[in-house]
Amino acid sequence: MLRDRFYPTSQSLEDPQRVHKTHGNPVLVEALKKLSLEGKLKFNREIEVKNEARRLKSVDHAMGNASRPGSPTASFVTVDSEEIDLIRKEPAFLKRVFDYLGPWAINFIQERNSSDKRKAEEDSEAKDVATKKARLVPDVEEGSNDPTVLSEVNFPQILFDTARRVSGGIPLSFFTYERLSAIASDTLLTQKIRVSFLDDDGKKSTVYALDVPKLIDEWKLPKGGDKKEGLSFSEFREAAGFLLKFEAERTVGGENSNNYKWFDNHFSFWLVHRGSESLFEFWKDLEFDQRMERKIYPKPFVASSYENAWSKAETPSCPSA
Repeated sequence: MLRDRFYPTSQSLEDPQRVHKTHGNPVLVEALKKLSLEGKLKFNREIEVKNEARRLKSVDHAMGNASRPGSPTASFVTVDSEEIDLIRKEPAFLKRVFDYLGPWAINFIQERNSSDKRKAEEDSEAKDVATKKARLVPDVEEGSNDPTVLSEVNFPQILFDTARRVSGGIPLSFFTYERLSAIASDTLLTQKIRVSFLDDDGKKSTVYALDVPKLIDEWKLPKGGDKKEGLSFSEFREAAGFLLKFEAERTVGGENSNNYKWFDNHFSFWLVHRGSESLFEFWKDLEFDQRMERKIYPKPFVASSYENAWSKAETPSCPSA
């Protein structure tokens, strides 16, 4: 089911008794109406960052780690359907404003663009049945400059078997679009091993899994001791999105599972902070440690511990341990 909102519904929309603080001043309302589309997106991104901080505080309050819940979230400046179409259909403009789009807006664009692409493919197939004759070969499908197309990755079975059967699992660096595409398109040739295990009936079974060490060497990725994982900020953001999608597909309960919610909170925290890109080299080690600790001790997400870690990242002289 496609998302029907470009931004998540805030508490100001859910509670009709609440005064809309963001838009309550007539002078402010008029000023907001005159903002350019880029200005609206930038303004809304600032609201989204503050709203996330309020939600995290409410999570802490619910868990007994804070004396009061976060204040009600603020509502967003309206971005109409024509403006949304401009954002998602003009790659140059999308690239310019991409950093002002939060996870909700990016997912909205991805879903709408994927839906448009599927419809175009269905229309094209209906009109061009003749091109399927045996004497014809299919044309080469070129890649797109649209960054939202990166969401269209089908995870091959070997990824699920590797994550479940191989000690250590799959490195985050394997979840970039380029490497996932290589695995998906080259499943029969890529480095792999046979893994034996006892199934639910106690019978010995065998599956193929990725040979993680050999692929690390083949792709010239850093070994396990490098907490940066060979990723730039943009690659980390890309890999985090694909890993989150993978966890939803492989975990019982999908997006409602504890595992998915933890990864969603974890990655959203590190990517939503103002200045997260400029401070990437300082917080990446901390992020890695938290992810590894989750593998050993699967405890719930606690916002306060993340805020403490962020404070260390904002002070580069502090050790990232």
